[in-house]
Amino acid sequence: MHTCKEVIDLASKRLISKLKWQENLGFRLHLIICRTCVRYTKQLEFISRASAQLDEQFRDTKLSVKARKRIIHNLSKQQSNIE
Repeated sequence: MHTCKEVIDLASKRLISKLKWQENLGFRLHLIICRTCVRYTKQLEFISRASAQLDEQFRDTKLSVKARKRIIHNLSKQQSNIE
């Protein structure tokens, strides 16, 4: 039987590729007994679908140079706060 941590990893892996049958079996068995992991898996799938729709919707959208610089600046600032 998989732990919750393992199921979280498998839920993410499952979005990218097909699980081996043993992984899939253990994953599904865990979901039968763990409502928290069911909720997590559903939320992860929802976020994945939503981001795919946004990607499709805004695929041809271009950022201005000003917007790119602002994003890079904010990301750099956040990175320095983490360190």
